[in-house]
Amino acid sequence: MIQESLSDQSAAFITSCLIAKSDKILPTRFTVDLWHEVRQNVKIKTRLDYLIVLLSQGRLMDLKIEKGNYLAVIQDTLESIRHELIIKLTYPILGEKNGTEILAETYIVRLNDIASAIIASAVTDLSNKVESTKEIIDLWDEMRRMDIIQNNNDYLTALLVTSRINDLKKEIKHTGGLSVIIENFQNLLLNIEPNLKVSKIDLAAAHLTIAVITQTPEIESHGQILAIWRKIKEELELNNTDFDIIVSILTGGLIKNMTIKLDIEYIKEIFTRIWTRMQEKVSI
Repeated sequence: MIQESLSDQSAAFITSCLIAKSDKILPTRFTVDLWHEVRQNVKIKTRLDYLIVLLSQGRLMDLKIEKGNYLAVIQDTLESIRHELIIKLTYPILGEKNGTEILAETYIVRLNDIASAIIASAVTDLSNKVESTKEIIDLWDEMRRMDIIQNNNDYLTALLVTSRINDLKKEIKHTGGLSVIIENFQNLLLNIEPNLKVSKIDLAAAHLTIAVITQTPEIESHGQILAIWRKIKEELELNNTDFDIIVSILTGGLIKNMTIKLDIEYIKEIFTRIWTRMQEKVSI
């Protein structure tokens, strides 16, 4: 992923968190304008920065951020996560209490780290308390040590697992439960699409699926979640670009911001409004 896309996606994840947890139903224009403001003010230069953003999602969704001070809260959250992550990555090597950022910057962020951060953020958001940054990093570390993500298909599975976590509406206490969910999705995905080579269309549809499942009152089976994912792929006009993924993440924030189950036509309408507004706002 190129640096510009890292920055745009990071801003989309942060914006989606803020929109999803707002007490007000927010319009498309505000969502895209907020995304644009975040991408201008939050500098994402490396994959480590991107990982920090993903790890910050759960905490941002835990907090109630009032309009006007959200940039300060975002920056503070990112710095807190960075500090704890540096300690986690470097303390075992050097034994220094506060870690060392220079060594942390040399850490190679792998797909397993990214996926583990996404899952950890979903678990954090689902819990009944506001986790400390240390607790979030410890949870991520526990996830990544499971070493479940080996390729793009596994990464897609991680996104679908996130939808399942959101759907359960109850706290997951142990990684053993997650292992079962992950294995079930891996097996089912292999059965229904044995020759799948994950595209950006698949990932964009998965981000939308996470939001849709979050808003449904019933608990969907793994098969039903995959059916929704496939329907989104078929119904939306996706172009297999990073832009699809960014628009899907932002659309997901608006979907989560609503309190009703949405049909596919309305989801397509939201997606199109976001897409159009972003084309007007900035060229990607």
